Amino acid sequence: MRKVLARTPGATLALVILLLPAVVAAAAQSAGPVEKTLYSFRGGTDGIYPHAGLVRDSKGNFYGSTHDGGSVGCGTIFKLDHTGRESILHQFAVAPGDYGCAPEAGLLLDSAGNLFGTTYTCTDPSYCEGELFKIDSAGNETVLHNFLDPNGNLDAFSPASTLVRDAAGNLFATTSNDAVSGHGTVFKLDPVGNYSVLYWFTGGLDGNGNGPSGPSRSRLLVDPSGNLYGLTTSGGNPTFYAGGCGVAFKLTPDGNESVLHAFQGDDGCLPVGDLVQDNSGNLYGVTQYGGGHDNGVVFRVSDSGQETVLYSFRAGLDGQPEGGVILDAVGNLYGTTTMGGDYHRGSVFKLDPAGKRTEVYSFTGGKDGGRPWGTLTTDGRGHLFGTTVDGGHAGMGTVFEITLR
Repeated sequence: MRKVLARTPGATLALVILLLPAVVAAAAQSAGPVEKTLYSFRGGTDGIYPHAGLVRDSKGNFYGSTHDGGSVGCGTIFKLDHTGRESILHQFAVAPGDYGCAPEAGLLLDSAGNLFGTTYTCTDPSYCEGELFKIDSAGNETVLHNFLDPNGNLDAFSPASTLVRDAAGNLFATTSNDAVSGHGTVFKLDPVGNYSVLYWFTGGLDGNGNGPSGPSRSRLLVDPSGNLYGLTTSGGNPTFYAGGCGVAFKLTPDGNESVLHAFQGDDGCLPVGDLVQDNSGNLYGVTQYGGGHDNGVVFRVSDSGQETVLYSFRAGLDGQPEGGVILDAVGNLYGTTTMGGDYHRGSVFKLDPAGKRTEVYSFTGGKDGGRPWGTLTTDGRGHLFGTTVDGGHAGMGTVFEITLR
């Protein structure tokens, strides 16, 4: 069983937390799914290598980010309309006060059409190591916070998880590093722009957001009481891996953290991607390693902290999970693997309530794309949408649609 946990550079994603309607489950029972490439990135100013997934507005437009490309290679924010036409809303560039570069996380869309997100780093590391930004519907960018600012303040940096908003309008996300302990944080931005660090991970039993896999990209969940739920890539009880296999945690609004479950190796190691929660309060997610074949698992953690392995991935065609899972109305889980599938270029899979895994689609690595690191989302009518980091006409990634039939 391997003990050195490594990740392909720049790889990871976080899956959007969504509940698929019952029509998804019904559609998947009929004829086989059909994949359609909505857009192939060309490798220029349109951006390349989308690491995160998509967010969809009420008109059917999709918004996303690319990690690279654009005018200076620092990535873009793009819009894709229902016809597959792409337009660039913002290109990250070297400009005074705006040095953001390499967006890793997905975007948050509000009711006014504003997009909120983060970049993982900056082109001027003496000024910032990541930024929190807002882009309005006209494409105007506002920098809301520069992480590790130039005034010497102790701050968090390297944000990589998608922002989440609570009922009061506060924004929350995690960083994979910080200038205090180096183990990552949970931060908060209130509606009037006040920034604060809500929790500093110690790297011990409470978890470590800067594990051997790199940044934790698990989007936080927020409940009606304002409690946050999330994952760390390492830390916890170091039984299988010396740095710990990661934890599922709960964080109260006043910053008190409790560990719901510490992964031990045989039940999974190195949790990645987003959690999803059912109506009973159970959390579902994936790990990249551990389990019966050391190839990752799909897990469930109850609200009392009881963990159940629902599926252990096998080497070969099963692939290895990199993102989280989404849940439909009848209990089926859908997720992605970065490799595996019939062509070893990644897949979309389904796991039914009995634990039976079905390959929904195998990417070829050609025009249909390959290695789906990014988030899955749905239109609510039996279609899944996401991104790949390679493949397509130029080998620079795609936006895809899968019709479940």
